[in-house]
Amino acid sequence: MKYIPFLVLLLISILITSAMLLKKDDNNIQNYIIGTKISEFELPSLYEKDDKFHSKIFHSNGWKVLNVFASWCQQCKSEHKYLKKLSKIIPLYGIAYNDNPIKTKRFLDKMGNVYSSVGIDEHGNNAVLIGISGIPETYLIDGQGIIRFKYLGALDDKVLDDYIIPIIEEKKD
Repeated sequence: MKYIPFLVLLLISILITSAMLLKKDDNNIQNYIIGTKISEFELPSLYEKDDKFHSKIFHSNGWKVLNVFASWCQQCKSEHKYLKKLSKIIPLYGIAYNDNPIKTKRFLDKMGNVYSSVGIDEHGNNAVLIGISGIPETYLIDGQGIIRFKYLGALDDKVLDDYIIPIIEEKKD
């Protein structure tokens, strides 16, 4: 009898753990921000010395992808081939988060620059205001600046094929 509370607690723990393991892993899809306007921001441009990279880019001319990355981020390196694939069907824009501009340029020279434009958030102060919670992070934004999809983590074929590409194709119709 004295073991019954322990056995009940053990059974509950096993059930909770099993449910968590069996649950489809959509934790990286950030639903709370979907349907909201992208925050206003202005950052130095990585390549255009006197120009600015700002949120106005996302308020016109169709759908775009915003990808937040860094040269020091291993997941960013692993997702880069998927960004290349994505760049063939939609314009990509990047924010280099908490990164040195020289290292960012080296990274993009080595990996291939897939971005139409890159903003540099050298100390990571502005990205937090935008709503970035980690890197890599990818946003699909419509022509009115509304976030239609947000993914936290490295992109892969599953994310592209199951989420991002179907949303883009649906909007082309």
